[in-house]
Amino acid sequence: MVAPALNTKQVREVERILISWSTKLTWQLLVERIEIELEIAVTRQTLSKYRAIQSAYKLKKQALRGQPNHDFIEFTQKNVDTYQSLRAAEAKVAVLQRQIDAQLVFIQKIFEEADSYPQLRALLIKLAD
Repeated sequence: MVAPALNTKQVREVERILISWSTKLTWQLLVERIEIELEIAVTRQTLSKYRAIQSAYKLKKQALRGQPNHDFIEFTQKNVDTYQSLRAAEAKVAVLQRQIDAQLVFIQKIFEEADSYPQLRALLIKLAD
């Protein structure tokens, strides 16, 4: 199947798509997006025949390689902040769990000693109610 030629308006629309592109860019991804947005079935080879498209593709590819996208940096920083908060919360939970475990051991020892002292056992039961 021979891919149809693109008219000037379609070439400009493809350039617009490339200019607004902000994620990983490949010819295949571009072809898929053109099919979705413009409803045009084209191939990579057809697109690369248009000097304006090829130039816009190369420029965007260089821009994406050279510096990370601002949205990506912001998203990544949010992930780092969230991860650090999660790690801090996990550490706090671990400390609290160790404290709880130590307190439970202490309470268990008190109850074991209370078996030998009926008055202590009665007091502990009264306090528990």
